[in-house]
Amino acid sequence: MVPSAAEVEALLRLQYTSDRMATCPKCGGHLTTSHRCPRSRFHNTFDLALAGLVGGITALVMAAIFDRNQVVTAYDGYFLAGGIAIGMLTQSLLRAID
Repeated sequence: MVPSAAEVEALLRLQYTSDRMATCPKCGGHLTTSHRCPRSRFHNTFDLALAGLVGGITALVMAAIFDRNQVVTAYDGYFLAGGIAIGMLTQSLLRAID
């Protein structure tokens, strides 16, 4: 007995649509072509602390360069904004490297 085209199609569909998928031994996630294990809490905390440190040092250096006599206090917000921007750039670069 020869199976009909519908039966062959149903068998092929059943064969190639399995719900079983390989999992990552480290995190248990599905192993796809774009799989990356989630970063650890320590790694995220370290990146955030490093970005904040770099941003804070940048703000202090900007204040020291542009306001040597510490006379103009109106620029403090600009220095803080510049430091925050550098910190955010540092964090995005750290994530891109990883």
